[in-house]
Amino acid sequence: TGKHGFPWTLAENQHSVYSYERGACPASDDLFERTQLLVIPSCLTAQDEEDIIESFHRAMDAVLGLVTSMTSRLDQREYLTSPCG
Repeated sequence: TGKHGFPWTLAENQHSVYSYERGACPASDDLFERTQLLVIPSCLTAQDEEDIIESFHRAMDAVLGLVTSMTSRLDQREYLTSPCG
């Protein structure tokens, strides 16, 4: 909003009711529920940046490894319990 509450202070908006509580903006709520905010200071060195990137790569490799492992185990369990397996 502007310095003096614009646009909510306009006569046309005098009776407007606005809320930013959960549920008021469902698309934003959905996005916020599956988003992580990573605050990165602007004073990082090039090495700091490389370290952060490498950390993300390691974390993603670990997550993808877990997902692959879980999927493989589920596939095996399904095969073993299948009437045709």
